[in-house]
Amino acid sequence: MSPCSHCAALDLARMVGPAGTAEDVLHHKNLKEAHECGAKGCILCLKIAEELAGRIGPYNNVNNKAWTSKAIILRPIQVNLQNGLHGGVFWIKVRCGDEAFHFNVYPSSEGPNPVPIPSTMVVGHKVNEPGSKEAFEQIRGWLKWCINSHQKCKSPNTMPTRVLNIGAVGDSTVRLEVTQPTTHNGHYMTLSHCWGPVQHPQSMTTRANYSAHQQRIPINILTKTFRDAIEVTRQIGVKYLWIDSLCIIQGDAADWDHEAKKMGGVYRNSFLTIAAAYSPDGNGGCLSPDYKMTKALVKCTTPRGEGKVWLIPRRQDFDTLHKTPLHRRAWVLQERILSPRTIHFADGQMLWECRQGRRCETGVPEQAMTTHRSTWDNRLHFLGPSPRQFFWDWYDMVHDYTARGITKGDDRLPALSGLAQTMLAGLDKEQYVAGLWTSHLVWGLLWHKSRDWLRWPGHYRAPSWSWASCDGQVSFLDPADVHSSALPAIPAIQIIKVYTKPKVPTHPTGQLEEGGWLQINGKMIEIDQRAAPGSAKYQTLPATVPEGTMTIEYIQHRDKNLGIAWFDKAYSGPHTLFVLRVARFKNVQADKPYPHLFYGLLLRPGQNSREFKRIGFCRYKSLQNTSGKPLMEWRDPFKDAKMEMCILK
Repeated sequence: MSPCSHCAALDLARMVGPAGTAEDVLHHKNLKEAHECGAKGCILCLKIAEELAGRIGPYNNVNNKAWTSKAIILRPIQVNLQNGLHGGVFWIKVRCGDEAFHFNVYPSSEGPNPVPIPSTMVVGHKVNEPGSKEAFEQIRGWLKWCINSHQKCKSPNTMPTRVLNIGAVGDSTVRLEVTQPTTHNGHYMTLSHCWGPVQHPQSMTTRANYSAHQQRIPINILTKTFRDAIEVTRQIGVKYLWIDSLCIIQGDAADWDHEAKKMGGVYRNSFLTIAAAYSPDGNGGCLSPDYKMTKALVKCTTPRGEGKVWLIPRRQDFDTLHKTPLHRRAWVLQERILSPRTIHFADGQMLWECRQGRRCETGVPEQAMTTHRSTWDNRLHFLGPSPRQFFWDWYDMVHDYTARGITKGDDRLPALSGLAQTMLAGLDKEQYVAGLWTSHLVWGLLWHKSRDWLRWPGHYRAPSWSWASCDGQVSFLDPADVHSSALPAIPAIQIIKVYTKPKVPTHPTGQLEEGGWLQINGKMIEIDQRAAPGSAKYQTLPATVPEGTMTIEYIQHRDKNLGIAWFDKAYSGPHTLFVLRVARFKNVQADKPYPHLFYGLLLRPGQNSREFKRIGFCRYKSLQNTSGKPLMEWRDPFKDAKMEMCILK
């Protein structure tokens, strides 16, 4: 298959101008032209046309204009050096109108006398075959770099309760060992994986096979993910491996309660975590993907002659890792953050992540892969907790966490338990209660649904004021709104006491039993009953979020709009409704609060007169609409209300 005239003339060296800056190159005048070249055998045009057609749609009357009116532009993406200059190219960006995607770039070493491409021109590496000698050498090289260079990545030699003794390369069995301080020293590795919808009894330790597993476990009966993890551990030269379903006795509630509180420490003390990122279950493994992708050869003229570089569709990297099956799991969030080192087996390449750096097989520089390194990721994983910013980072992390899948809803708090324990150790005089922090509880109470209605499990999981009481993604306030220089929010309640009842007394960050409560002094008013959809009083505020639209309703007090509300559940009938004012806004210029602007909780009365349950979040903050007129009457609905004590359950 030969390149078309456009691709034959393409020279990567000419895509960088005399000043070292990237230059746009017209590749084809439109998608239709590229598609025709691809149909005739040009590999690069074929891959470009396939990618764009997948985004735009097939050529037809509807997409005719998109196929014929927009040019295809190529632009090299370069390394930004500290001195402001530009280094080598690591991506080629393909743009057609609003659509864009990337190719990875690496020099070709094929042919009898290949012309070497200097790293000042091209930065990139060929990806190794999964499970190959070269791939394991790459992991060992990253590990050596980390051990020799990074002080923050060191882990103590504290063993879990049980580990797998994996034996030597080529052994057909492993065995389960109960650790002893005198006999079990050195490092162990951990596996982060998806269980999947189908359970694999042969890959679990139960009371029935516990004794047998201490004698031997045939490797060939284990899932492919487990077999691959054993092979990786052996190749690294580590003797022990921890896998949850084999090292925690399944079906034994007492053992689970005992081990769950240690889960954070298991990953925090691990020498290296193996993350089976692309596998949705135990059958996918770590060493399975076919990395062979169609690639196109392009010229790259150097001072030594005409060299060649390969362009291949961009491999999965840190920017897309959050979309993998593994990283959509709730449990894996703390596994990733707490592990000092992780080797991610992604779909297309291996990715290295430790507390002080990131690397990928393709050689893309670390600073290029920051799109999805969240603020909380930086704060919690790489820098440690900051007393002022930590709480807002925690809320941002919970927003991410609550969007992830979890098999057992009752694990909503346990799956963050290890992370909470680690944070407690770094925060002086702090208390963790039902997923929130006592010293910042005023703001932690003000969570709301992110888009969809929230769901309740039908039994007690946490008090109603905790986001952990329900299923579904939640959001918190934006710290910029709370700390606004023009209109800062200030607490309007006094938290007297908070109480939660751990299921296991020695595990306060884990599951809770019924009985938790929060005692507050604040102003509360009864408001009009919630308007039923379709009724004359029912009004909604159109709201757009990244995933679509969200229902935000107006609430009323004495037949006048009081504010807008994010109810937790859909309307289920009229009932008595209260608003507890949690925070109000301060007029910086006048140094007085705006009495009518507030954040609040929507409450339903409980069995006793001063007991309530949370059913939503509300606010009145927007002063004017686009026409400059007030959206709601400026009045203080809490003017005649007194500070009173209430109990939230």
